[in-house]
Amino acid sequence: PRPVHLIGRGPEGGSLERLARGLDVPLTISANVSANELVQAYRTASVVVCPSSFEGMGLTPIEAAACGARVVASDIPPHREFLEDRVEFFSPRDDATLIAAIRRAEGLPPRPGPFADITIGAAATRIYEALMPLLGR
Repeated sequence: PRPVHLIGRGPEGGSLERLARGLDVPLTISANVSANELVQAYRTASVVVCPSSFEGMGLTPIEAAACGARVVASDIPPHREFLEDRVEFFSPRDDATLIAAIRRAEGLPPRPGPFADITIGAAATRIYEALMPLLGR
């Protein structure tokens, strides 16, 4: 089995450690990593997986893709809006599509994309344009 490195912490940490032990998968969980350590993790990962079922923006897959990582992200609106064709998508809570997306990503060269369009000003413009029709303007 391939080693798995989880960065962050959450309520599922203990159950993920037990699952990994039961499957004999080498697992490392790191919390409180520095910015440099995070960039290094993105750059050395064979695939960065972002399985969120809800995000406001989805900063992790954006950062990983900007670092040139192969990224697999759940197919949720914020990931689609900001990542477009820069990552491989999978259906949340569907292991088969996750596995297929990882396999697709592994076969691709790293593809860092330009992210000049992800700025505070660009986000404000998108929000403004979405709200104006709702406000009757």
